[in-house]
Amino acid sequence: MLFNLFFEVIEWVGPSNVFHIVTDNVANYVAAGVASRASKVTIFVYNHMTLLAWLRKKEGWKEIVRPGVTRFATTFITLKIIHDHKHHLQKESCPLL
Repeated sequence: MLFNLFFEVIEWVGPSNVFHIVTDNVANYVAAGVASRASKVTIFVYNHMTLLAWLRKKEGWKEIVRPGVTRFATTFITLKIIHDHKHHLQKESCPLL
C-alpha cells in the first residue's frame, strides 16, 4: 500500500525531482510481521550461495538490501526488492529449492 502511494507521488512530481523517501514506520512493519519475514527471506537467500548465484543471473536482479543502522529506510527498500523478485524467490520457479 505504501509503495503504491509513494509511486503515485513520485510520478506526480517526477522521478528526477525525488532524491530520497524516508519513512519511520518500522513499528508498523514489525507489528504486521512483514519486516520479520523479509529479514528471514534475506538471510535465507544470502546463506545459500547456489541460490544467490542463480538469482544473480536473472535479468534485472538487484541485491537485497540488508537492514542496518538506518533500518527504517532499508526496510522499505528491502520489501520493495523482495516484492519485485517474488516470482524468482517462489519455490515453483526456482529449480534449486
